[in-house]
Amino acid sequence: MFCPYKIFMKGSIMKFFKRVTFFLFLFLSIFNFLYCNVWIDENFDDGLDFNASDIDTFDAGPPTSPALSFTNEDGSVTTEKAFNGSYSYKLTAGQTLSVGATNYENPKNGPFQYIQFAVSVDSIPASPGSMAKLIWNWNINSTDYSFYIDFQSTGSAINIVAGESLVFVTSQTIDTITNANDWKYITLQFQKNAISATDNRTGQTLSQGMRFYVDNSIPKLEILLPGTGVIDDTGKDWSINVTTGSLYLDDFYWEGGMTNGYEADGNLRPFDNGKSSNESKVEVLSAIIDPVYDTLFQPNKNGWLGGDCASSVPLSPTKILWLFGDTFVGLPSATNRVGSHFINNSIAIQDLSSGPPGTVEFYWGMSGGNPRAFFYPQVPSPDFFYWPGIGAFVDGQIYVFLFKVQITGGGSFGFSVVDTTLIRIPNPTDPPDQWQQIITDLQLGGDHQGFNTAVWVNESYFYFLGYDDPNDNLSYRRMVLARVLIEDMKNGQDGSAFEFYVDGVSGSEWSDAPVNLHKLYTPGVTESGIQYIPDWGQYLATSYYVFSPNMYIHTAPALTGPWSNSVKIYEVPEMALDPYYFAYAGKLHPELSTTTGELIMTYAVNTSEPDAIWTDMSIYYPRFVRIQLAWTSAIEEELWQLF
Repeated sequence: MFCPYKIFMKGSIMKFFKRVTFFLFLFLSIFNFLYCNVWIDENFDDGLDFNASDIDTFDAGPPTSPALSFTNEDGSVTTEKAFNGSYSYKLTAGQTLSVGATNYENPKNGPFQYIQFAVSVDSIPASPGSMAKLIWNWNINSTDYSFYIDFQSTGSAINIVAGESLVFVTSQTIDTITNANDWKYITLQFQKNAISATDNRTGQTLSQGMRFYVDNSIPKLEILLPGTGVIDDTGKDWSINVTTGSLYLDDFYWEGGMTNGYEADGNLRPFDNGKSSNESKVEVLSAIIDPVYDTLFQPNKNGWLGGDCASSVPLSPTKILWLFGDTFVGLPSATNRVGSHFINNSIAIQDLSSGPPGTVEFYWGMSGGNPRAFFYPQVPSPDFFYWPGIGAFVDGQIYVFLFKVQITGGGSFGFSVVDTTLIRIPNPTDPPDQWQQIITDLQLGGDHQGFNTAVWVNESYFYFLGYDDPNDNLSYRRMVLARVLIEDMKNGQDGSAFEFYVDGVSGSEWSDAPVNLHKLYTPGVTESGIQYIPDWGQYLATSYYVFSPNMYIHTAPALTGPWSNSVKIYEVPEMALDPYYFAYAGKLHPELSTTTGELIMTYAVNTSEPDAIWTDMSIYYPRFVRIQLAWTSAIEEELWQLF
């Protein structure tokens, strides 16, 4: 969300907790939908035996309600064989993986549930019979259903047999493993409403029932259930038990135990096992707190006591403009923020003439002898303020794109993003307090759609990454793309001059209306950064989940895509120190990078504990991370594409 978890001033400083509560409401409406999904993926925490910490639940741990349980946690992470990377999970004879949840009932967890995984074997058992079995238990209207997949050896091959064992007592061979080197990609899809329902991710409209897919989007077996509805619907657990030989599992995804009405976006994979460019070939070699720049914006420098949402705008090879969101301003000797002034934005100029890290001078406005925001409405108003989003320096002028926030009468908590405002500065060589600020309201953007997440200048255009929530539903937030001619912004045009990258009748295309926007990738965020690495021919962009400690990167050969799946590049250490801490605003600063594949990223840490931000000086300022990436072609070509 914009620059999340911040406070604002209207006459006097309003309680920080109210601001935090607002953004917690917005973000929880996203993460409740992702709350309890399990994804066993390529990036295990360690190479040791499997345990609950190796389950990726998207919010740094299983939730307390509904509770997840992990039993018979055998098996191990192995490099012997993998579907699309370096690791898989191996179960041998006598081992079982079982994951369950307490009751979660319809309709709270949506009409669709999924299990998806790739499976392979170490060898084909010589003796006929079952070598392994997956069971997914369901109780529907007090009737016990048990759907299963049985891996049955014939002595020379393994038949993949799917069925239901208690009510319909039906089974069917849906595919066959004929070679121990084969990988099969399996999807179990359960629609549990009494009437037909549509999954907006796949476009399918399906009746109540279970469907089994293998390497194809056409179901191999369909078991329709009585259309009585599932008021008393309990899908407690699933398990995989190996009785003979060894079974390899990779990229296992279970969409289960969710506590609010929609499925998760960005995690379900398509049912076809085909070639795709969506697996990034980027590899993280190192990621450390940057030893050069990390002290640059610590509090107590020239009265600047902290700010977030740091965006950088290079003005020359040795001078960088920094844009900050909500900012604390006080005495240089202050040891906390109690009694400080609070303003909605500030800037800094970094001078690298003498080499890194350079010197920094901070700027903000003054009104009646008190600090005020640097970017301020031309006609002072108690109803609006600006959060800087992104900026660019083109042809001797600075362009800053800001969120325009309405304080009164907007949103559930009394304020809301109502527009995007461009401030053009034609005299950037003058001292900042003499800058001329030419303001244009673009009449574009709001709480659920905006186009100032990140900016890239290419030829005669500004290109913008933006966020979009289909049907104003935050759980489906995704990244989208827009562009506008630089000349149009220079000449004072508004948002009607923008073009948007959309899904047209014959494919993706540019349109003058922000409808049917083409999804680049998920998660969608309001703060990101773009970097281009010429040696790789790749654009890189950051993303994150605000309640997760992880920062991610996505790659693409063009701004229009195709963009890769997310790759974890950093885990924020502060998140382990305090349960109230959260991280956001992961942004790239390519002007500070010196070698191919090097990223300099900043992020912010805030707290949801009421009033703690005033006394905790260890957080709420930009932290710098230095990340070294490599580009590799070692990843196999048989990949899965995320929706």
